[in-house]
Amino acid sequence: MLDQRSNDLELVDRPDSKSEDVARSLWFCTVANRYFGGTRVVRKFLQAEFARVPVDRPLRVLDIGAGSCDIPLALSRWARGRGRDIQFVCLERHPHAAHLAREAVAAARDPRVRVLEEDVLAHQPEHTYDYAIGSLFFHHMTDEDVLTILGRLRGVVRRAVLVNDLRRCGVCYRLGSAVSRLFSPVARHDLLLSIRRGFRPWELRRLLRRMKGATVSVTGCWFCRLAAVVRFD
Repeated sequence: MLDQRSNDLELVDRPDSKSEDVARSLWFCTVANRYFGGTRVVRKFLQAEFARVPVDRPLRVLDIGAGSCDIPLALSRWARGRGRDIQFVCLERHPHAAHLAREAVAAARDPRVRVLEEDVLAHQPEHTYDYAIGSLFFHHMTDEDVLTILGRLRGVVRRAVLVNDLRRCGVCYRLGSAVSRLFSPVARHDLLLSIRRGFRPWELRRLLRRMKGATVSVTGCWFCRLAAVVRFD
């Protein structure tokens, strides 16, 4: 079951997905990001990148498939506390998710986080970004879609893309199976399918190295996460 990436479609990715199911799924992702390493992966990456950008210049970051914008909002607060300014543009193509993201940003009153209901392949920015981030996003894509999206990002991102996603392994699946019993059937289904759609480190590295003119590193992170950094030459 875990030998190869699943191609099955998660329930929240279907055109007829219900708004309440999307809300539950995003709530679970927020919990997972906060307590099980998702936010930490992005924070560690951006902290290491601070040295590459002058302190007096804001970092421009594109967040792809941002969900409810929990990671951008958390990291915007974190950066301000360290005297850095990060400006996030958050793309979310799902209308229900984009609506929830706008509500979260409005409640936070953070002008540094902006939500656009757009697909990354159709996004036409006014200026280039320093970085792009995809958290729990790329496992929704086929291998070929991953390469297509990265190819598009090459034209709008100056420095690097961070792939922050799930490691497909037996430990992760067993833990997910146990934890997901506390949630709705839809959340349980999509959590376990997300793990089956995740990546093994070596196969993500092999996939990303198919890109020409890019340097790739893949690192295993706490609680079944993978952090892959793609730097364009």
